[in-house]
Amino acid sequence: MNLIFKKSIFLVLLIGSSASIFCDSVKAVVVDSGEDAKSAFERVKLLAKSENAEAQAQLADLYLAGKGVAKNVQKAFKYYKKAGQLNVLRAQLAVADGYYYGHDVAQSYKKSLKWYKMAASQGCVDAQHRLGEMYRDGLGVAKKNTDKALVWFKKASDQGLTLASSALAELQKTLESLKS
Repeated sequence: MNLIFKKSIFLVLLIGSSASIFCDSVKAVVVDSGEDAKSAFERVKLLAKSENAEAQAQLADLYLAGKGVAKNVQKAFKYYKKAGQLNVLRAQLAVADGYYYGHDVAQSYKKSLKWYKMAASQGCVDAQHRLGEMYRDGLGVAKKNTDKALVWFKKASDQGLTLASSALAELQKTLESLKS
């Protein structure tokens, strides 16, 4: 096998989505033929230190999964925040969800609102829907705001999220009944 080929790094692009996460995000996975997890971790860590946003998200993934390094949720969260600040959508959503649900960090609706806004501004339908819920329910905001809730539910609905379409219709129906 060609030595150049053997040492080359391949980037495999995976379009990430799951039943609960509808954001289309591109996730680069670093693959080097014959490389062990520890070596891959060290290489990704080096890239992350050079402010490579996707490498920071990958490093967070490795810390979270304990691949090539001891599992460390706090370090994973730290690197998701760094990557999120550099506009890596999946990292923004991970931080937002962490704060919203209180996964291994102090639960904070206010902080989650900030991160969901960042992801929503990139068109993330999950974040748009969550913002609709938060404004509707008054989570992380000074008071409930049905106008903002309608806007965010509509944005998510326009992208085809059925759950957002249902929430939008329900909120519109509730508001109409209050007018009567």
